[in-house]
Amino acid sequence: MEQLLLMWVICIVILHIGCMLQAGIRGKRTGWRRELLLILILGYACFGAQLTLFRREAGSRGVMYTYLHMGNLFGDWYERQQFFYAFLNVCFFVPWGFLWGLWRWEDKAWRRMIMITGYSFLTTASIEITQLMTGRGFFEVTDIVTNLMGGIMGGILACIVIPFIRNIYRKTTKSVDTVQERRG
Repeated sequence: MEQLLLMWVICIVILHIGCMLQAGIRGKRTGWRRELLLILILGYACFGAQLTLFRREAGSRGVMYTYLHMGNLFGDWYERQQFFYAFLNVCFFVPWGFLWGLWRWEDKAWRRMIMITGYSFLTTASIEITQLMTGRGFFEVTDIVTNLMGGIMGGILACIVIPFIRNIYRKTTKSVDTVQERRG
């Protein structure tokens, strides 16, 4: 837990310095909402790395499973265990897809979903390949498919939530503009 917290704090500091450098180079400041979203994405990436890579000893695994096995809720103990692993893998990537969906909130929904699918695939493929190469986990095609499904579900959730966020944003900026016009 301490490693995760330390990793997250380091990422936040590096991210903030990067945003300040970008503002100095481009002359354009990064908004606090966008920076907060980046912090959440980095924090979740640190959490994911801790969960999938750093909690295992190097060389302890390193096997490749190329079959797709989702398990069965009504099967024997092994089948139920596989089903819950698949379910947890889907749940693991829902926040990832949701955060990336919010990051790309200005895009049209179809483009946002394509990008989220790409981000989710690249992330899960990187995790699986790193697990295989370092021996810190199993390379499983099932993980890639279920993580991708979770990322897509998170993206769909973001597509549902974004119109509400836009509506709230329009109302709050309209009321602020009205107050400033009355003062002006």
